[in-house]
Amino acid sequence: MAKTEHWNPFAKIRQDLFGFIDAIALYLPVDGKGGQICALQCVNTHLPEHIEKILTNASAQWWLACGGKIVIHNWKQRSKNKIKKWHCEVIEVLP
Repeated sequence: MAKTEHWNPFAKIRQDLFGFIDAIALYLPVDGKGGQICALQCVNTHLPEHIEKILTNASAQWWLACGGKIVIHNWKQRSKNKIKKWHCEVIEVLP
């Protein structure tokens, strides 16, 4: 996995690769044939807006057309017996 999001000090904002990628993961099967490339978007708020942003992004459509996957990691904090834990919901974005 490689980080693709960075802080732009001039604009004072975080910028994602192609406007939607926080990180890229490369999956290689045990036999070493037919790997997969996956773009990750990590969020904890505004999930529908992030999905809409990805679906309307031209670069995301090219990414999918080239065989890449796009996955959103939707993080939520849950409490049980006053202990807070983070839970990750994994959502694949399909065209």
